Amino acid sequence: MKLIGLVMAYCLIVSAQIQAETYYVSVSGDSANSGLTESDAWNIEHAFNTVTSGDIVHIKAGNYGALHLVVANAGTINNPIQFIGYKNTPNDIISSNGSTMAYGDALDPAEMPYLAGSTEENAEFLGTAISIAKAYIELSNFQITKYKDGVLSAGNGDLIKNIIVHQVGDFDPEHTYVPGGDVSAFLNYSGNGISVYGDNAKVYDCLVVNAGAEAYRFSNSDFTDHAYNKVYSDTEVNPCDYYYLLANGTSNNTLSHIHVERVGPLVHHGHGLVYKVDAQDNEAFACTIVGTKIELQFIDVTNNTFTNCHIAPGTDGKGEIRIANAAHHNSFINCSVDGAEGVSFSDTSEDPNENAGHNNDFINCTFSNMNSAINWHWYSTNYEDSPAFDNTFYNCVFYNLNYLFMVDRINYGNAMVNCIIQDVAEERYAHYPSIHSDLVLDFDYGNSNLHNSFVPSSGDANTSSLDPQFIDPANGDYKLAVTSPLIDAGESSNFAFDVNGKIRPQGAAFDLGIHEIGMPDLSLSFTLLPTIVNGYSPITLIVEVVELNNADSDGLISVFLAKVDRFNFTWDSSLEILGPFTLQNNLWTYDDTNPSFHIWTASASIAQSSNSRFGLEGTYDPQSTSGNTNFTTTLLTGSGGEVNGLNNTDAETLLFNSN
Repeated sequence: MKLIGLVMAYCLIVSAQIQAETYYVSVSGDSANSGLTESDAWNIEHAFNTVTSGDIVHIKAGNYGALHLVVANAGTINNPIQFIGYKNTPNDIISSNGSTMAYGDALDPAEMPYLAGSTEENAEFLGTAISIAKAYIELSNFQITKYKDGVLSAGNGDLIKNIIVHQVGDFDPEHTYVPGGDVSAFLNYSGNGISVYGDNAKVYDCLVVNAGAEAYRFSNSDFTDHAYNKVYSDTEVNPCDYYYLLANGTSNNTLSHIHVERVGPLVHHGHGLVYKVDAQDNEAFACTIVGTKIELQFIDVTNNTFTNCHIAPGTDGKGEIRIANAAHHNSFINCSVDGAEGVSFSDTSEDPNENAGHNNDFINCTFSNMNSAINWHWYSTNYEDSPAFDNTFYNCVFYNLNYLFMVDRINYGNAMVNCIIQDVAEERYAHYPSIHSDLVLDFDYGNSNLHNSFVPSSGDANTSSLDPQFIDPANGDYKLAVTSPLIDAGESSNFAFDVNGKIRPQGAAFDLGIHEIGMPDLSLSFTLLPTIVNGYSPITLIVEVVELNNADSDGLISVFLAKVDRFNFTWDSSLEILGPFTLQNNLWTYDDTNPSFHIWTASASIAQSSNSRFGLEGTYDPQSTSGNTNFTTTLLTGSGGEVNGLNNTDAETLLFNSN
């Protein structure tokens, strides 16, 4: 009986695979057609209503009008339903690391399938372009414009890829908000680009431009993967409110290379990359925010991590990290705010949780070229007494500021550890001095260094005022020179890594600032091609010196090759390519005066985690013998200041046969 059951299960699987079909859709298609070829294509509504698990639908470029497409059936995890747009031939649109369309490109029905909910301009647009309430649906390569909503996806395991959404929402100029005017800011809160409500979704390579309310919304969507999505707002008529929103229990998401940009001095400063209402345990990597905010709001927004995320100012200088309404225990690692508004701690009437954020950590972050970096921000007189407390900055850099703090809110228990403050004119100011000038700044400077800056009013007695000897701070290079007095001057913390991932400490103690300065570790790798020759033969030698410890080499580098009988070559310092290898022969000087070794030296520094490679072509003549010989290369211990002599030798054996 078990065997019969297994056979039946196998037959069901095979049957399901056999039943899956590939269909075609075109603007001129018809539901009465077979859909099995482009010349006998279906119309698009019939395809969305008909296909089942495992089916693939290729949809040709063209203007499909003001349709509302609804996916009728679900796929499965192993047999999703795929709706794939194409231009001329199926699969001719492939997005990778970003949409196939860029900001500024005009929508064009000739490029991929196009849905337009209206032909009007500057109107209040209504309706939804595509609705997906089913699981395991894959939607790729569509252009959508002039609807209220672009794509609504509520199925688990859905894939949304290379979807371009332009101008969704209310763009009636009479409805737009003007500060001090008669129109409510919420009257035209309309227009969602891509909304995802299912779990385990994937949203890749999408582009949304001018969504009036929410460009991307992820609500109660767990374990969703986001990569290379972009959003822009550039209109004063209903500028975007929420650019990229995770809310209502969205957790365990991974975001990578998300780009959010408010273009120009729009009247609405917008909410950029935003976590609200129980958004927890999400990770964001390498995201860029321009002219608006990374924003965390509400008491249950916690345990989120932002790594290598960067905020740049808009044309009006806007751009910040905002912690608000009791968000807590979130981490910002290797992040930066340059030329914008720093980090603000705020509390609003939207959710008065009696504090403005606590126990948030900032590790290896930089705050540069701005008015103030740490802002105890005041929003409303009703909530001015809610404190910001127990937030800590570890190994951060504060550079070229007018003030370190804006103090418009009570604060306590906040601190920094191993930070560097350079060229910061004054410690604090109040944006509303008539109200808040008497507020106490309660801050611990914990073993940090203030150079060419104010004298702190409070803090750790261990603070110093030494020159950190940054390499090039004006251009954002905050590495310490090897002679810096801040090397090994820090104290231990739980964050034992620097901005490049190097383990702390490299010496006797942590360094101050975002970089841990260690001694370089140079390793040598040697390649011999070929390793077997018959008779007089050409051979190639490649020598590569690699830095392994995230530290630039400093000083002369010497490589020795033991001389081998019957091997001859002529050194070519201009050689740049040899087989698959790119070379830097011009950086190496050859010396043949030693009777036992060929010697190459280089004075150019090898940058951290980089390499330098040289190579040569020669000949080997076994004459009338057969056997083997070893080619041995050695990196002189201490070359370039390196400290590890255990990985400095490599050898290859050449097998040779007589003519």
